[in-house]
Amino acid sequence: MTYGELLPTPDAIETVKDVIAGMPQAFDAQAAGELAATIQFDITDEEPGDYHVTIDKGSCAAYAGAHPSPTATIMTPADVWLKIVRGEMNATTAFMTRKLKASGDMNLLMNMAKLFRAGGKGS
Repeated sequence: MTYGELLPTPDAIETVKDVIAGMPQAFDAQAAGELAATIQFDITDEEPGDYHVTIDKGSCAAYAGAHPSPTATIMTPADVWLKIVRGEMNATTAFMTRKLKASGDMNLLMNMAKLFRAGGKGS
């Protein structure tokens, strides 16, 4: 069952919504293997919104809206997530300085860099 509205592939990566919508293109199915998980993003401040990304045995999709039972949740201001994605801020530092909060499966969150390659497929 899906929740929320499927996000279309963005033309450019300028907003948090664009970043999350582009995650399926950056997804490394081989790294994910048989993983089935949902990552919820609760974005605050300038670009507030709820989004989630589902991973299911080699496929990935991004949705607008909250998932009722995510595997892990990331709560952060939009500017912090954009800095993390751009490599301008370390996610661990953001977590330790409380600029990013997380709950659920921490192992999944710690492996996000392996599951989602910067620049999309083939990078």
